[in-house]
Amino acid sequence: MVVMLIAFMVKPQQAMFSSLFGVAAAAFAVLLMTLIVIMVFGPNLPAKFIYPLYSAITYFSVMEFIQNVDVLAVLLWIIGIFIKLSLYFFITSYGTAQVFHLKKWKHTAWLLAPIIFVISLLPRNTNDSMSYAKFWIDVIFPINIVCIPVLLWIIGAVRVRMTQKS
Repeated sequence: MVVMLIAFMVKPQQAMFSSLFGVAAAAFAVLLMTLIVIMVFGPNLPAKFIYPLYSAITYFSVMEFIQNVDVLAVLLWIIGIFIKLSLYFFITSYGTAQVFHLKKWKHTAWLLAPIIFVISLLPRNTNDSMSYAKFWIDVIFPINIVCIPVLLWIIGAVRVRMTQKS
Protein backbone atom coordinates (compact mmCIF):
# COMPACT_ATOMS: atom_id res chain seq x y z
CA MET A 1 0.00 0.00 0.00
CA VAL A 2 2.74 2.43 0.93
CA VAL A 3 4.75 1.60 -2.18
CA MET A 4 1.75 2.32 -4.40
CA LEU A 5 1.10 5.64 -2.67
CA ILE A 6 4.70 6.84 -3.06
CA ALA A 7 4.02 7.51 -6.74
CA PHE A 8 1.39 10.10 -5.74
CA MET A 9 3.59 11.96 -3.24
CA VAL A 10 4.86 15.45 -4.08
CA LYS A 11 8.19 14.65 -2.41
CA PRO A 12 8.80 10.87 -2.64
CA GLN A 13 12.07 11.31 -0.71
CA GLN A 14 10.01 11.87 2.45
CA ALA A 15 8.24 8.51 2.13
CA MET A 16 10.47 6.80 4.68
CA PHE A 17 10.02 9.56 7.26
CA SER A 18 6.26 9.74 6.67
CA SER A 19 5.88 5.97 6.94
CA LEU A 20 7.91 5.75 10.14
CA PHE A 21 6.05 8.71 11.63
CA GLY A 22 2.70 7.07 10.80
CA VAL A 23 3.76 3.77 12.37
CA ALA A 24 5.09 5.57 15.47
CA ALA A 25 1.88 7.61 15.83
CA ALA A 26 -0.27 4.48 15.47
CA ALA A 27 1.89 2.59 17.99
CA PHE A 28 1.64 5.46 20.47
CA ALA A 29 -2.15 5.63 20.01
CA VAL A 30 -2.51 1.87 20.57
CA LEU A 31 -0.30 2.09 23.65
CA LEU A 32 -2.38 4.96 25.03
CA MET A 33 -5.66 3.14 24.35
CA THR A 34 -4.34 -0.04 25.95
CA LEU A 35 -3.26 1.87 29.04
CA ILE A 36 -6.69 3.53 29.31
CA VAL A 37 -8.48 0.17 29.07
CA ILE A 38 -6.18 -1.47 31.62
CA MET A 39 -6.47 1.46 34.05
CA VAL A 40 -10.28 1.42 33.84
CA PHE A 41 -10.99 -2.34 33.86
CA GLY A 42 -7.81 -4.01 35.04
CA PRO A 43 -5.85 -6.71 33.21
CA ASN A 44 -8.44 -9.55 33.10
CA LEU A 45 -11.85 -8.07 32.29
CA PRO A 46 -11.08 -6.47 28.86
CA ALA A 47 -10.38 -9.91 27.36
CA LYS A 48 -14.10 -10.67 27.61
CA PHE A 49 -15.19 -7.54 25.70
CA ILE A 50 -15.43 -7.23 21.92
CA TYR A 51 -14.56 -3.50 21.96
CA PRO A 52 -12.93 -2.76 25.33
CA LEU A 53 -11.97 0.83 24.47
CA TYR A 54 -15.58 1.74 23.71
CA SER A 55 -16.67 0.15 26.99
CA ALA A 56 -14.02 2.19 28.82
CA ILE A 57 -15.03 5.46 27.16
CA THR A 58 -18.68 5.03 28.21
CA TYR A 59 -17.52 5.41 31.82
CA PHE A 60 -16.05 8.88 31.24
CA SER A 61 -17.98 12.07 31.93
CA VAL A 62 -16.78 15.66 32.07
CA MET A 63 -17.82 17.34 35.36
CA GLU A 64 -21.21 15.57 35.30
CA PHE A 65 -22.14 17.99 32.50
CA ILE A 66 -21.00 16.16 29.37
CA GLN A 67 -21.83 12.53 29.91
CA ASN A 68 -21.86 11.03 26.42
CA VAL A 69 -18.19 11.37 25.50
CA ASP A 70 -18.48 8.06 23.67
CA VAL A 71 -20.30 9.85 20.82
CA LEU A 72 -17.10 11.72 19.96
CA ALA A 73 -15.06 8.52 20.08
CA VAL A 74 -17.52 6.73 17.79
CA LEU A 75 -17.49 9.71 15.40
CA LEU A 76 -13.68 9.64 15.20
CA TRP A 77 -13.78 5.86 14.82
CA ILE A 78 -16.24 6.01 11.91
CA ILE A 79 -14.29 8.80 10.19
CA GLY A 80 -11.09 6.77 10.52
CA ILE A 81 -12.77 3.66 9.10
CA PHE A 82 -14.20 5.69 6.20
CA ILE A 83 -10.78 7.13 5.35
CA LYS A 84 -9.11 3.73 5.58
CA LEU A 85 -11.73 2.01 3.42
CA SER A 86 -11.59 4.83 0.86
CA LEU A 87 -7.83 4.44 0.64
CA TYR A 88 -8.13 0.65 0.25
CA PHE A 89 -10.76 1.11 -2.46
CA PHE A 90 -8.58 3.59 -4.34
CA ILE A 91 -5.55 1.29 -4.15
CA THR A 92 -7.62 -1.69 -5.28
CA SER A 93 -9.08 0.23 -8.24
CA TYR A 94 -5.78 1.74 -9.27
CA GLY A 95 -3.87 -1.53 -8.81
CA THR A 96 -6.43 -3.49 -10.81
CA ALA A 97 -6.16 -0.96 -13.65
CA GLN A 98 -2.37 -1.27 -13.55
CA VAL A 99 -2.49 -5.08 -13.65
CA PHE A 100 -4.85 -5.16 -16.63
CA HIS A 101 -3.11 -2.21 -18.38
CA LEU A 102 -6.22 -0.02 -18.39
CA LYS A 103 -5.67 3.68 -19.12
CA LYS A 104 -8.53 5.00 -16.97
CA TRP A 105 -8.37 3.51 -13.49
CA LYS A 106 -11.65 5.20 -12.50
CA HIS A 107 -13.59 2.76 -14.68
CA THR A 108 -12.38 -0.14 -12.53
CA ALA A 109 -13.98 1.52 -9.51
CA TRP A 110 -17.42 1.07 -11.10
CA LEU A 111 -16.68 -2.62 -11.62
CA LEU A 112 -15.14 -3.26 -8.19
CA ALA A 113 -17.70 -1.33 -6.09
CA PRO A 114 -20.56 -3.86 -6.52
CA ILE A 115 -18.19 -6.78 -5.96
CA ILE A 116 -16.85 -5.27 -2.74
CA PHE A 117 -20.37 -4.41 -1.62
CA VAL A 118 -21.52 -8.02 -2.04
CA ILE A 119 -18.45 -9.28 -0.16
CA SER A 120 -19.20 -6.83 2.67
CA LEU A 121 -22.64 -8.37 3.11
CA LEU A 122 -21.26 -11.88 3.74
CA PRO A 123 -20.65 -11.67 7.52
CA ARG A 124 -24.15 -11.42 9.05
CA ASN A 125 -23.16 -10.91 12.70
CA THR A 126 -20.12 -10.68 14.98
CA ASN A 127 -19.76 -14.47 15.15
CA ASP A 128 -19.39 -14.63 11.37
CA SER A 129 -16.89 -11.77 11.53
CA MET A 130 -14.85 -13.54 14.18
CA SER A 131 -14.77 -16.80 12.19
CA TYR A 132 -13.78 -14.79 9.11
CA ALA A 133 -10.97 -13.18 11.10
CA LYS A 134 -9.87 -16.62 12.31
CA PHE A 135 -9.72 -17.78 8.67
CA TRP A 136 -7.50 -14.79 7.85
CA ILE A 137 -5.20 -15.47 10.78
CA ASP A 138 -4.95 -19.21 10.11
CA VAL A 139 -4.80 -19.24 6.29
CA ILE A 140 -4.25 -15.88 4.59
CA PHE A 141 -1.62 -14.36 6.91
CA PRO A 142 0.79 -17.33 6.67
CA ILE A 143 0.50 -17.21 2.88
CA ASN A 144 1.17 -13.45 2.81
CA ILE A 145 3.88 -13.48 5.45
CA VAL A 146 5.79 -16.65 4.49
CA CYS A 147 4.81 -18.12 1.13
CA ILE A 148 4.74 -14.99 -1.06
CA PRO A 149 8.09 -13.59 0.20
CA VAL A 150 9.77 -17.00 -0.19
CA LEU A 151 8.32 -17.32 -3.70
CA LEU A 152 9.58 -13.82 -4.61
CA TRP A 153 12.98 -14.67 -3.13
CA ILE A 154 13.19 -17.83 -5.23
CA ILE A 155 12.17 -15.93 -8.39
CA GLY A 156 14.79 -13.28 -7.65
CA ALA A 157 17.49 -15.90 -7.08
CA VAL A 158 16.60 -17.65 -10.34
CA ARG A 159 16.72 -14.33 -12.23
CA VAL A 160 20.14 -13.52 -10.79
CA ARG A 161 21.48 -16.93 -11.82
CA MET A 162 19.95 -16.58 -15.30
CA THR A 163 21.62 -13.17 -15.81
CA GLN A 164 24.95 -14.49 -14.50
CA LYS A 165 24.89 -17.40 -16.95
CA SER A 166 24.10 -15.19 -19.93
